[in-house]
Amino acid sequence: DCVIVPGGGLDAAREPAPWVAERLEAALRHDHETASYLVLSRGTTHKPAPTDSRGYAVDEAAASARYLVRRGVAPERVLLESWSLD
Repeated sequence: DCVIVPGGGLDAAREPAPWVAERLEAALRHDHETASYLVLSRGTTHKPAPTDSRGYAVDEAAASARYLVRRGVAPERVLLESWSLD
């Protein structure tokens, strides 16, 4: 089984927006029931992607994956879909 977590934007610190963090927290409540998590979205076409300190775009899926890993999810359990926009 896999929990799918839609994207929804990043905040100014390039972390998942509050409503995305709520989705991620809801997904974590099912940790004992799932083998993996699928985090979605590269970003939006409506505004430029936020960038890291080197000027590279930060994908929403990558930020969501980091969020889950920081909360104890093994990296190999987190799948990224980073091609979709909105």
